[in-house]
Amino acid sequence: MIVTDEFFENNCITYDVKRIAAPSDILFLDIETTGLTPRNSYIYMVGVVYFLDNRWYYKNLFATSPADEEVLLKELIHIISTFRVLIHFNGTRFDLPFITNRCEAYGIDINLSALDSHDLYKDFKPLRFILGTGDCRQKTLEQFIGLNREDKYSGGELIPVYKHYCSFCDDESFSLLYQHNRDDLYGMLRLLDIFSVFDFFEAPLSITNVNINSYINFTGESACELLISFESRVTIPGRISTNKSSVFLTIDGSNGLLRLPVIEAKLNYYYKNYKDYYYLPSENMAVHKSVGQFVDKEFRQKATADTAYTSKESTYILWDGTLLLPTFSTDRKSKDKYIELNDELINNKELLAEYTLNIIKRLREK
Repeated sequence: MIVTDEFFENNCITYDVKRIAAPSDILFLDIETTGLTPRNSYIYMVGVVYFLDNRWYYKNLFATSPADEEVLLKELIHIISTFRVLIHFNGTRFDLPFITNRCEAYGIDINLSALDSHDLYKDFKPLRFILGTGDCRQKTLEQFIGLNREDKYSGGELIPVYKHYCSFCDDESFSLLYQHNRDDLYGMLRLLDIFSVFDFFEAPLSITNVNINSYINFTGESACELLISFESRVTIPGRISTNKSSVFLTIDGSNGLLRLPVIEAKLNYYYKNYKDYYYLPSENMAVHKSVGQFVDKEFRQKATADTAYTSKESTYILWDGTLLLPTFSTDRKSKDKYIELNDELINNKELLAEYTLNIIKRLREK
């Protein structure tokens, strides 16, 4: 077995890793195998990263032949035993079961479930829509944060490279195998920055500018949109650009822009306590019974949930689903609810910031 090691540069992690655990408790892990199933494949390389002398230290264990696997596993278990937290990428489905199965094949005692395990793949998968990455593969996420790795191979593509090494023990093959594992571990450290995206959608925002923009839409009609520029105290490691139902969001670093359609329409406000109202068909509106009692009975009827409303011609934007403001819609059962866009809302930066944060949270949940 060959053991190779190196220190990563000091700034390889910018995320506050202490939010996960004390650095000295954390072990990053990645394995390379000759196949997908432990029944007929084995582990030929293991990479780990841990905090040593105030720096992140990378250690690589390489089985120069299948006969080295047992020694490699025993050394790995020894290393793991000194840590409390395990960080990996898709290790829940692959690395950890594979290690357990191969240890059992040699009668090596192992209990990885005793560790606090963090699977970055599972952690970041809910963000794949808002990040616009389409998938949650490690290399895809690395591209999002602007990380360009030297390694250009997949694990599967390197299996014949390892077999070539077993036959010829050549430095070129080892270098390719080592670079792949090293880049996987280095990438994991850098990907911790993506946790800041979760923070971005929870941290308070500051509104920096509000503007109503008029334009001609794709059908040639005049339209308006509300542009809300904002700033967060959290900085994300890449650029986000997404949209849903004609609402557009762009985030670059700590700055963002939200674009929402503005509609001029006559919408209805529905009273929840409809039994307290009369509906006036001739006026197409509902009035409270304290007022409606003075209307002739032939011009009034008991309001229902669908007729207990008052219509209003105004300027509206999409409701954020949270703010306790009057909501309007075309009919009671419509899922699209709106609030009035007026000076009171535009000039209330605190309320507008809360509204903006609620809207971008809805975009995250696409």
